[in-house]
Amino acid sequence: MGCSLTAGLALVPPNANVLPLTKTVVICNGERMVLKCVYGVLQITAANYGRTNKGDCSGRRPVLPQNTNCNFNALAPVSQSCNGLHSCELFATTAIFTDICPDMNSYLSVTYYCLPHEIRSSAVCENANANLKCEDGSSLNINTANYGRTDSHTCSAGRPASQVAKTDCYASISKSTLAYACNGKNSCSISASNGVFSDPCVDTYKYLYTAYSCVPQSMFCLRVILSLLMGCSLSAGVTLNVAPLDADVSPRTKTKVICNGDRAVLKCEYGMLQITAADYGRANRDDCSGRRPVLPQNTNCYFNALAPVSQSCNGLRSCELFATTDIFTDPCSDMSSYLSVTYYCLPPEVRSSAVCENAIANFQCDDGSLLHIHAANYGRTDNSTCAAGRPASQIAKTDCYASNSQTLVANGCEGKNNCSISASNDVFSDPCYGTYKYLYTAYSCVPSFIGADLADLD
Repeated sequence: MGCSLTAGLALVPPNANVLPLTKTVVICNGERMVLKCVYGVLQITAANYGRTNKGDCSGRRPVLPQNTNCNFNALAPVSQSCNGLHSCELFATTAIFTDICPDMNSYLSVTYYCLPHEIRSSAVCENANANLKCEDGSSLNINTANYGRTDSHTCSAGRPASQVAKTDCYASISKSTLAYACNGKNSCSISASNGVFSDPCVDTYKYLYTAYSCVPQSMFCLRVILSLLMGCSLSAGVTLNVAPLDADVSPRTKTKVICNGDRAVLKCEYGMLQITAADYGRANRDDCSGRRPVLPQNTNCYFNALAPVSQSCNGLRSCELFATTDIFTDPCSDMSSYLSVTYYCLPPEVRSSAVCENAIANFQCDDGSLLHIHAANYGRTDNSTCAAGRPASQIAKTDCYASNSQTLVANGCEGKNNCSISASNDVFSDPCYGTYKYLYTAYSCVPSFIGADLADLD
């Protein structure tokens, strides 16, 4: 495909919208907007209907009162419409949201982020078939793979010690072979055998370890389009910032280089570690070169250490890594090797709770983590929650909001390991007389050391 790109054209990289960074959109009254995650699923962190400033959506009604701080918390209904989906359409209208600011032009303000897809793993013993499958029409993306052995426990049942003793066995073609067979497909099957990967360590009983995720089919369509554009001629001033087709699509990755003999701690202040790449050896002449200044011209000498590093760190808030030949076999004896690790922090899951009127809402975090309240509403935003046995007249009103809901729940629970609060008029007052209400809460559990910064997380 041949083409010419003119100056000023901006291309979106293939990892667009994968960062767990919040984004805020404003939808003017009477308009619709689609929120969409190219990679991951939507998580709403804040939503308000009304007006908080004189600038947004002011063109239709230029004369506004001096005080424009008039809005209510619409997070509950927006979260119920969007959370966990790849995309959702929102309509800013008084048919859905009650307009509490009739003398000004209201709008819907929504803050959200895209939660990355879960990275799954599979281990299949030698001469068996690895069967990988994604649900809901999504496609496989191979993050890493290794045919060999990196520990003495996996696929060891009934095997003599001599066949499981070597734990630094790697087939260098593992990832490329698996990616070629599986990337972009809904399902695939590949044999964990020497016939496919060759034999990286004779007399060792091997297994195929795979880390993969399921991503929307559109991700691969975008990558193909961008790869075709790589053949274009670029006019002056245009920067084409795209990742190669086999690049790992990861949210806000960081890379840490640990010189041989040194230790380093990987740490997530908010979320859990996910390792996306790890290599031991040397890939350039600059990193960790001070201890051995004379290096050979060719420094492309390393092996894939992702499997053992992932097993040590994935799912933890912090882990310590030691770059040493006691753990990693040095494939580059004539140069100073180092451990290079790429990782990101997966945000904690946003949980939700709905407790019927006059019941007690109990919140509990495990492992010493603390509650962080994203949103709360005492009232009613649908006619199905807490509706059993209730007459239609008590569940018909679905725009019922107690404006003090989030403040009261946060005052009672924020920063605590557990708390209880009554879903009652005595606590929140009665925002809609004659309607049977419930307390909806969106919250997450965060590490205790965040402490005083809890209020700034959204």
